Amino acid sequence: MRGRDQNYGLRFTGYINVPTDGTYTFYTTSDDGTKLYIGSTEVVSNDGVHGDQEQSGSIGLKAGKHAFTVVYFQGVGGQSLSASYSGPNLGKQAIPASAFYRVPGTTPTTPAPTGSGVYLSDLNWSSAVSGYGPVEKDRSNGEANGGDGRTITLNGQTYAKGLGVHASSTISYNLGGQYTQFITDMGLDDEMGDQNCGTVEFQVFLDGNKVYSSGTMNAATATKSVVLDVSGKQTLTLVMTDAGDGAACDHGDWAGARLVPQNRPNTASGAARQAAAAAEYREPMHVYPVPAKETVWVRYYADQPGTATIQLINAAGQSVSQTSHAVETGENRLRVDVGTFSRGSYILTLTQARHRQTKRLILTD
Repeated sequence: MRGRDQNYGLRFTGYINVPTDGTYTFYTTSDDGTKLYIGSTEVVSNDGVHGDQEQSGSIGLKAGKHAFTVVYFQGVGGQSLSASYSGPNLGKQAIPASAFYRVPGTTPTTPAPTGSGVYLSDLNWSSAVSGYGPVEKDRSNGEANGGDGRTITLNGQTYAKGLGVHASSTISYNLGGQYTQFITDMGLDDEMGDQNCGTVEFQVFLDGNKVYSSGTMNAATATKSVVLDVSGKQTLTLVMTDAGDGAACDHGDWAGARLVPQNRPNTASGAARQAAAAAEYREPMHVYPVPAKETVWVRYYADQPGTATIQLINAAGQSVSQTSHAVETGENRLRVDVGTFSRGSYILTLTQARHRQTKRLILTD
């Protein structure tokens, strides 16, 4: 429970039950900032310091329970927070208490990734076609030349690994029955900043059969994620279409796309086991605690040794701190002292070589 009326943050977590399959729109009205997540997907961004205002976002959901999180920040002055939704045969309304569940051990409807991940950008495809320039590995599509893309970015979240494409695009891999899961995030890359430009649809085929469709997505659509069972499958094909309205601005990403290999007896050396563990998929950067008071810890997984630069940017867009940290390949735990900074909302960025990660940070007393 909070013990103050200003400069505090709250996090609400649990599960929400939706009655039928379909597209649901979620709304938050708040003073100051809120974000609403379904699973790990940010659906509503109503962030920042502002008066009472509403923002919304849509996501396709299967009937059943889904992990639900709302984070809220209150600065000074007025304060309010409410959440609503609408969906199939469901007019816009405040989310009723009966729709929420907080049951320890409940499993979300989307299966969790398991085992070590092999990124598609580290594998050889059997064929690859992109509508404008080549398929890019670990970069956005960019323009017509190979290697001219940028850091893959979906709705402000950066990814060190993935595939950048332009509609219409088809990429195929030979699996040989050696993998158990395919995992990826999807969306239009942020390099296409015009919210009215670009519509795509992501499709996944296994052994020639379509097993997933994202539906039509544009630059305002929340990032979508999928975990698919590929046990025993021989081929994986990733298709991104122009959603039927032409390919202008259709720069899309298979962000963090990876395959989970079958488990095998581990007879590798200690060094090889460490390398395999380092390849396991993890969130590239995690910042905690949030809200923070005196000290922030950054857990960062580096692809290579070097120097990481951490910068704090305040709500006015001003850099208030920049520190450098030596990092090793794998997991690093980095300390940032924040006790002397004004309380409020900040952006924390970590940069190493050409990789850049960004997280929201709230400081309270």
